[in-house]
Amino acid sequence: MEQPSKPPAERSIFLPYGRIGRAVYAVRLGLVWAAIALLGFVQRAVESRSFDMLTPYVTYLLFAFMVITSVKRLHDMGFSGWTVIILGALVPLLLFLPGEPGLNTYGSPPSNLFHKKS
Repeated sequence: MEQPSKPPAERSIFLPYGRIGRAVYAVRLGLVWAAIALLGFVQRAVESRSFDMLTPYVTYLLFAFMVITSVKRLHDMGFSGWTVIILGALVPLLLFLPGEPGLNTYGSPPSNLFHKKS
């Protein structure tokens, strides 16, 4: 008998489908924070009106990317992506909560250091 195919843990980095583990979430969270810090340093050093106009758009894209990443982390724990609205500023706590070990509604478990694929 043929096994049904499992959906991938993550289809695309820019779409809110699938699951990611704590290690991937930590790396992405760190990269977003580093990008925001770098953006602030550059904005302060350049003092250009055109750069000042660009900053909100880049910040919005980084925020959207972090929301999508948090939705995937919530999927790994078995929660709906809408939970990100309730959590708000507590989203970094997702680094410390384990995901579901097996297949769930949102796909197969991610394979990384903290969450071995079963």
